[in-house]
Formats: sequence, structure tokens, C-alpha cells
Amino acid sequence: MHASLEHIFGSRIRGKLMGLLFTRADEDFLPGELAGLLGEKRASLSRELSRMAGAGILSCGWRGKHKTFRANHSFVFFPELQGLAQRTVGAAGMLIEALAGLDGVRNAFVYGPYTRGDDGDIDLLIIGDVLDGNRLDELMGGVEKRLGRTLNYIVYGRAEFESKVKARNAFLMDVMEDDLIMVAGRREELPPRNC
Repeated sequence: MHASLEHIFGSRIRGKLMGLLFTRADEDFLPGELAGLLGEKRASLSRELSRMAGAGILSCGWRGKHKTFRANHSFVFFPELQGLAQRTVGAAGMLIEALAGLDGVRNAFVYGPYTRGDDGDIDLLIIGDVLDGNRLDELMGGVEKRLGRTLNYIVYGRAEFESKVKARNAFLMDVMEDDLIMVAGRREELPPRNC
């Protein structure tokens, strides 16, 4: 678990629950399933789930005779909590962590439907002179496995990226207009919107 969620929510278990439930916000989970996924005791999780549901952070449902829990989309701070979870333990957090261990990455960002809340594939563009393609494949495969969703990534060397921007490559111009989630470097280092 990302340490910042533990500190923000004041509890290791609460931080883990927030991270999982708000990055997989459209899924219902049984307490036993959550215990297995998070490596925690079911009794401890059940107490915390009840507290969070009582506060309106989670909503409850039923799978047969068993109570399920999920992030409450109607909770007043749902968008903020989901954004926080995604940037720490969600896709962005995992990509930040993975790319930090790879030499040559100058900028990297998520673009496309995921940045607008779509739960489908994640599209990633990496800019830099990445010399170890096998290591990149290994790192991205690990992120893909942990997320349980397809990760599509493109790598442009720095010179290639600059050439495509200068030539006003249609694909890149569309991407630059999109909302971007930066996972390496800063947005200011990229061409501006309407470039």
C-alpha cells in the first residue's frame, strides 16, 4: 500500500480499503474477497467496512445471502477520493512507481478514455531514450497484471517526438488536446494545447 493513503486516512486497513475500492469503484466485493486481495484478517476488515458504510463512503449490496461493499458513487467526495486513490495506488501510482526504475524516461502520461473516467484500457505515451525495452515490457506487464486491465503503451525517442510535434502529427495533436495524467515529468515540458 502507498504510505500516503495510510497517513491520510489514519489507518493501514482503511488506506488499503480506500485504495482498492476507489480504484475498482464499479465492483462489489465480499469481505472475504477483500481479505484475500489485501492480505488482512476478515474480522478487522469487516469492522472497518461497517464504519465506512455507516459514514456513507461505501454502499452495500447483496450477492445471494452475503453482504457486499463498493465505493459509494453518491458520496459527496467520491470524485476526490477516487482521484486520490488513482494517483497513489491506482494506475497512475503504479505507473509512476514502475517508470521511476527505468532509465531514459523524460516524460510519460496517460491519455484517452481512462483520463475521463472510462474503466477500459489504459493508454500510455512514454517520451525518452529508453534503452532497455525488455525491462520496460517487464515493468508494464507487471502493472497490467496488478491492474487487471490492458495497458497500451507507445514509446517515442526524444528526437522522434520532437520531429512528430514539429510535423504536427495528427495523432499527437489529438493527444495533446486530451486531459493527461502525468506519470513522469511535467505537463509544462510538453507542447501546449492547440500547438
